[in-house]
Amino acid sequence: MTAIDTIEFKVISKTIVGPYTLLSLKTQDEYQQNPGQYCIVHYKVGDHEFTRPYSISSEPRRDGVIELCVMHSGDEQTAQAIQAISEGSSLDISPAGGRFQIPPHDQAACFIAGGSGITPLRSMIRWRLNQSQQGTTLLYGCKKGDEIPYYEDFAKLCEEHKNFKVMFYSEENLSEAVLKGHPLTHFNDFADKDCQYFLCGPPPMVEAAKASFGNYNIPETQVHTDRY
Repeated sequence: MTAIDTIEFKVISKTIVGPYTLLSLKTQDEYQQNPGQYCIVHYKVGDHEFTRPYSISSEPRRDGVIELCVMHSGDEQTAQAIQAISEGSSLDISPAGGRFQIPPHDQAACFIAGGSGITPLRSMIRWRLNQSQQGTTLLYGCKKGDEIPYYEDFAKLCEEHKNFKVMFYSEENLSEAVLKGHPLTHFNDFADKDCQYFLCGPPPMVEAAKASFGNYNIPETQVHTDRY
């Protein structure tokens, strides 16, 4: 990809949450994206250049700001690049792409995510809550309850939007707000054949969710997945 195909962003904030680095970045003009889309980040470590794709975790905005959730553990190249990044650093990023789409505003929607699969769903949820009064639910699971990306943000959204409900799960029972289990632990409480479902996370989780849907007569046309 040539330089003309990328857009320069400046890092305006960097926060580490467990294995993730949350980045807020800003470019000069409005960045064109749809909720649920991804971008490609161009990194440079010394003389070595490489790219990584990331779902955009923020909703479309007019101020040129986007947010990314970068998994920095288990990837030495990315870990080195992220460590060198600070506020004011520049990153070249591709135009947004992908076909993951938000549900119709006149239908209820349930978003099910695991790990960094939360990122495209957060973009869709934040966009949807400002457009629809229909019920919106997020079921999210991760290994550790204190490593939930955007935990405070989702809690605030619950306070601001009475039609939004979120259930957090982890492999350990950390608190009343983070239950021990996985995103499908209480799925029977949210199963609705008239609801639209959006899945993103580890393949075993996605496949388990699809199998569960059959038990509730949920049509396949109402189940939407994004590549993890």
